[in-house]
Amino acid sequence: MDTLKGLREKRSGLEAKIKAILASADEDNEGVLTDEQQTEIAEAETEIDKLTASIDMRERHAYRAQAGAEPAGRRVPVADPGIGASRIEVGETLLDPACGYTHVAQFAIDVHAACQPGTPPPQRLTKAMEIARKLDGGGMQAAPSDYHREGMGQDGGYMVPPSFSQEIWDGVYNPDDEDIINWIGPEPTESNVVGMLRDEWTPWGSTGVQAYWRAEAAQMSATKSVTKTVNMTLHELYAFVLATDELLEDAPRLNARLTKQASAAIKWKASDALVKGTGAGTPKGWEIDSGVYASIAKESSQTADTINAANATKMYGALLGLNSRCFWLINPDAFNQVPQMTIGEQPIWTPPVQGLKGVPTGTLLGLPIHLCEHCETLGDLFDIQLINPDGYYCAVKSGGVRAASSMHLYFDYAVTAFRWMFRIGGQSIMSAYVTPANSTVYQSHFVALAARA
Repeated sequence: MDTLKGLREKRSGLEAKIKAILASADEDNEGVLTDEQQTEIAEAETEIDKLTASIDMRERHAYRAQAGAEPAGRRVPVADPGIGASRIEVGETLLDPACGYTHVAQFAIDVHAACQPGTPPPQRLTKAMEIARKLDGGGMQAAPSDYHREGMGQDGGYMVPPSFSQEIWDGVYNPDDEDIINWIGPEPTESNVVGMLRDEWTPWGSTGVQAYWRAEAAQMSATKSVTKTVNMTLHELYAFVLATDELLEDAPRLNARLTKQASAAIKWKASDALVKGTGAGTPKGWEIDSGVYASIAKESSQTADTINAANATKMYGALLGLNSRCFWLINPDAFNQVPQMTIGEQPIWTPPVQGLKGVPTGTLLGLPIHLCEHCETLGDLFDIQLINPDGYYCAVKSGGVRAASSMHLYFDYAVTAFRWMFRIGGQSIMSAYVTPANSTVYQSHFVALAARA
């Protein structure tokens, strides 16, 4: 059997095994993975990473042997080597990370033309693929496809110029954008499973590190930190866009569909999962586990579909680890009640002082307000939330400068389609809310107002 083919088949078998484990958990345990299942998935994904590295190396070696062993690319240093493609030099030649294309629509149209029966690839595309293979020593990934055609590149697909994959990533994760994934701030990782250290110690609790008063000459009692490592899986998220021939003839619209709209769709889905994902094939959102968030009861005389100052102050008091990074999430339907909140004659909402700069919706009790469509409608649980982002851990799969290794442009013979993919995982740092030392009001990194029906 061909070695490369065998490696690919082995990787496919492991991927199928992971899907079967996840399906079993969905059917038998409402999506909750057992410790044994988590271990099996972690081991399988570790083996998949090794197989992928071996496959990539063999493919690069095969190409270099065919092309006369051209030298690997030398990367010019950049300010942030973990994001995007920079200038690439091979020998004395400066290579373009866009591989000669102005925008992704040009590249897509050429690939579409190359996929037509009996049609040779456009010369510009052939030259672009030569550049793409040289970038980073051939480290870029090909777009996977079920349709194989001689000359199409690795696995029957065309390599995606790194600058275009970076455009998608910039649209998904932009700290200046108003969305959950940006406020949480994901951590990049090279692994598909991340070990998260969970420490739920409190200074007034009875476990973990303790302090004691000591009588003269009395023996000291030793204590130690109580932590637990939890494996968090990064799940695949994708946008799969079909393009008609009419759209392929309209480069500006196609470019927007493949960059702005694809990245916006991925960002929305990722952010929604961080809030309300089930944890089965998605990140686990803080709304799902009733033992994680603190729910503040409505006032006894409070009417339906209202939010008042007493609600806000009680939510503020229930927030764990208050700091300057904390923020309010409010459904737009509920926001019109916020500017009316007062205690006595003193407003607790502060309007924006810098127009659209800074916090355009103002602050409530000194913390910024973000209007959020991921919140529930006015009057329902989670229509207004107070969040400490330090209480949520989020990680994304990053190939560093090899952005194309986690986002692919996909083409199939029968239909022209575009697929962009990356991995993301997330869950609450703590498994339950905290009972304060001298209070019956629970505290949490996530505080919500109970329903007011």
